[in-house]
Amino acid sequence: MSSTVAEVSAQVGRAVQLQKAAGWDPVGLQLGDPDASVDRVAVCHEVTPLVVRRLIDLNIDMAIAYHPLLFRPVTHLVAGSGPAARAFDLVTNGIALSVVHTAFDVMPGGTADALAQS
Repeated sequence: MSSTVAEVSAQVGRAVQLQKAAGWDPVGLQLGDPDASVDRVAVCHEVTPLVVRRLIDLNIDMAIAYHPLLFRPVTHLVAGSGPAARAFDLVTNGIALSVVHTAFDVMPGGTADALAQS
């Protein structure tokens, strides 16, 4: 049974407690149609060009990333290189992107806890 981008994003948001992310951090749904159907989800650390190609090749509907793809406002969303171009590729291929970054850092069992235990 499919979920929607909004449902998956909300479930991830509850799990990592997005409200605890740093105020400057663009966490949550960054790209995509909240009403789109999601059957295949992938997880990545960083949305690199290679990751984008793999998401497209694997026909992924939604990616959950640790690092935000877009940190600064975007004035152009066109094919090419750079973060805005990767966002363009994701959007044109129907791949939604949700980000957890600093919310994951501070959640119980998250990055901060893992570092403290090492």
